[in-house]
This record gives sequence, structure tokens and C-alpha cells, in this order.
Amino acid sequence: MFGSDYEALSAEARVHKRKRILTWVAGLTVLVVLVVVLVLGLALGLAYSSNDDDDRRLSPTALHDSIRIGDLMDTLKDLEHIAHDNGGSRSVVYGYNASAAYIFNKLAKAGYTPHYHYFTINYTYILSPPVLVQLSPKPRTYSNTTDFKAAQRSPSGNVTAPLTYVGNGGCNASDYAGFTQSHIALVSRGTGNCTFTAQVTLAQQYGASACIVHASSAAPNLFTGQMAAGTAITIPALTVSYAVGESLQCVLQSGTNNESVVLSLQVNQRPDVTVHTMNVYADTQDGKADALVVIGSHLDSVDAGPGINDNGSGTSLNLRLALEWRKLRLKAKNKIRFIWWGAEELGLLGSRAYVAWQQQEGLLNNTALYLNFDMTASPNYQTGIYNGSDPAVPQGSAKLSELFFSYFESVKLPTVYSVMGSGSDYRPFVDAGVPSGGLLAGAGAIKSQTGRSMFGGFANTAFDPCYHRACDTVANINQNAQLSFTRAAATVLQN
Repeated sequence: MFGSDYEALSAEARVHKRKRILTWVAGLTVLVVLVVVLVLGLALGLAYSSNDDDDRRLSPTALHDSIRIGDLMDTLKDLEHIAHDNGGSRSVVYGYNASAAYIFNKLAKAGYTPHYHYFTINYTYILSPPVLVQLSPKPRTYSNTTDFKAAQRSPSGNVTAPLTYVGNGGCNASDYAGFTQSHIALVSRGTGNCTFTAQVTLAQQYGASACIVHASSAAPNLFTGQMAAGTAITIPALTVSYAVGESLQCVLQSGTNNESVVLSLQVNQRPDVTVHTMNVYADTQDGKADALVVIGSHLDSVDAGPGINDNGSGTSLNLRLALEWRKLRLKAKNKIRFIWWGAEELGLLGSRAYVAWQQQEGLLNNTALYLNFDMTASPNYQTGIYNGSDPAVPQGSAKLSELFFSYFESVKLPTVYSVMGSGSDYRPFVDAGVPSGGLLAGAGAIKSQTGRSMFGGFANTAFDPCYHRACDTVANINQNAQLSFTRAAATVLQN
């Protein structure tokens, strides 16, 4: 889940309260709702229940029934091993290439013809770990990647200066009234209505020597600040967790003036280095190519950790669908493309490059729909369905939401609708007018008491307390959520 200029998807979506008449399928132990809808005038049913050798009818729940948690966990363990062998990360410049080769080889062994889609990105190389130290009134050394991190594309710099809090997110000139030049500006993410780049730009414009952006109370975990390319920003920029930001504010308020807090920070990195990377994809052999169904999950992690929930979980879900589809020899009515995105954590770069490529080749109109799976096993999860009924998303997206809702209702599991903002790889498809949907279990946002009453777990705690951290390992996976989400995706895909 990308967490930079864009906020993680809202986890506090409205709760569905609807009743449906359910039909029991004779002889089945699993209750399944078979829904037939139209997307762009095309039947959304995706599979014929037959195999290659004879006319034997397969169960309409064959794909669902083939999903086993052991298989899903085996993939997650493999991804963790890859991270272990690559400095603890599967990010673009660490373990991503090995992760891509792993997916490619799994697909090839299953009988697919996988492909790499190559693209280039601008990457920020960290030359030495950033430093953040509080010198006064009480000395404290903050922990990189736990308490703070340097922003992507932040210029290097070595600054020691007093700290000043700037209200309203520092999004307006009026917020800097009385700001002392050369101070370090502390602003809050999510308070004002502006991008991360705009926050840092305004801080520099009004004389700040550095800018620190702290996470919001709604999404308190440390996030990755992403500055846009081509800016004139020259001051270093950091992000800190909500807890660190609140602590700094408390110290400021307890002092006689803002100069009671003096910080020293160092950033040493080289932004905008050209890196070649790739997406990985494979298509079913059969199905109409002019009604392509794209199933996507991002494969990369952040630098700070192995990314087993974010997004090994979606990666494992997607791979299991592809492998079981092939193993069962299901026939697709509409061609299915299983795809794994690169560089999502750097700003949805892989999916953006893919959509641009498809548009350039005149092929995007052949895409009937896109389904996205990003973080499907959060330890303190919710069952989130992307809200396709939002008038801001393409027509046809609501039908995808209905399919997922119908499945979860059939197995008596509660759901919430979550907005399709700008936090994951559905965004380029939505912007291009492709009907989109999918599932999410929650990222760094906080579960409410209402959420706890619906889904269990812990209120006032992040859906994933290890979001974008080194502790996002196999131990961070909620196996019930992973199995439930994958079986939901399998049911929608087959029917």
C-alpha cells in the first residue's frame, strides 16, 4: 500500500446493512451466490466449468474450494526468505528482482507464458542512514524507520535549529504568520488540504531550514513522504510517526517559547537515479482478448521491511488464483491477465507505466475491468470492499462491489465499503475510465470501536501495526483474513 503524497485508504467506510434472499445449491457444503451482471455490455461471468479433456461439469465453487491456507502461507514464507537474502527488503533496489523472478518461474512452471513489462523510474538512493536527534530541553535520539524517515527525493542536508509548530498542516501562507526564519517547521499530515510536496514547498518559501511532517491521528504509523519530481525544494524533509509528532508538540507547549526544542537532523541521499525495473504478467490462453480482465497486486515492499502483508498477501492471493486456475484447467470467457506491479511503494509507478503503455498501444479499451488486491491479511483486519458506487469512479465499478458483497453475505461475514482514493494500483485504471474494484484489510489507519464490534480485534489500534516496518513478516499475517479474501476473489473470478 502506497503511503506517500497519497493517504492510505480510509478504513472508516460506511457499513452495509442489506438483506438478500440466498439460494442453497443442492449437494454443496458452501453457500454461493451466483450473480450475472453486465460490465460495459459484457457478461462478467469469467469461467466455463469444464476442463480440456472432456465435457465433465466442474463445480461452480471449484476455484473457491481449491484454495488452501497452507499454499498461501508457503508463498509468503518464500517471499520472506527472498527478503532475508536481500537485506531484509523486497524493494526495487533490494529483493524486488528476485521476487519478480520467483513469480515468473512459478507461472512458467504451471504452463503459462509469463512476460516482463519493463519501465524506468527515478529512485532515491540513501547514501547513509538519516539522523534525527533532540538536543534540548531533554536529549533524545530517534530511531530511523521506526520514529522517522527521510522523504523520497529529499535533498541532503545537515541542520541544527529550533523547532516551530505550524498549524493547519502548513498548507496556507497564513499558517506561517510569525514563523521565524531558519527554524525547522513541524506540520501535520492530513490536517490541511494539500500534498506533501506543497507542505515542504511552503515551509521553504517561508524560511524554514528543514521540514518535518508528522502522521495524522487517523493514520498514526510512520509513512513515506514522496516529493514530486522537478521541484525547486532545497531543504531536507523528514516524516515522523504521530506519536513522535505529538510528543514534540507537547514539549513545545510546555516550554516558555518554541525555542525550547532544538533538533539536529542529517539527510544524505541521492535522488532521481534512473533504475530499470519491471512488472510481471501472464494471460490465460483462452478468452476474448477484447474483454480483458486484469487481476493486479503490487509485488514490491518498502526499503524498511520484507512487506509480507504489504503486499506479499495480495501477491500470494493473485498467484494462487493463477496457479489453481491453470491446475483446474478452467476456461475463461474473457481473457484474464494476472499481473504483479513493481514500484508501487514509490508512487504506483508500475501500474501507471502499464496503463500508459496500454494507452499508447491503443489497447486499454480492450480492458473490461480491473481488480486490485493490496494488503489482504492485516492482523487487526476489516473486510473492506472498494466502493464502486462512488460517482467519482467509472460506471460498472458498482457491479464489482456487489459481487464481493454477495459472496461475503453468503458466508455471513460483515463488510465495509472503502473509498478508492489514491493509495493503490486501482488509481491509474480509475483515472483511465476502467471499471475497478477489489478488497483490502486495512493499512495504518485506526480501527474504531464500531470496527471492533464488527470484525473483532482491537479498537484504537492500527489495522496493521507493522505497516511499512521491519516487523511486517510472516508472523504479521492474519491467516483467517488471507484465506477468506482469497476465496472471495476465487468465487468472483470463476462466477
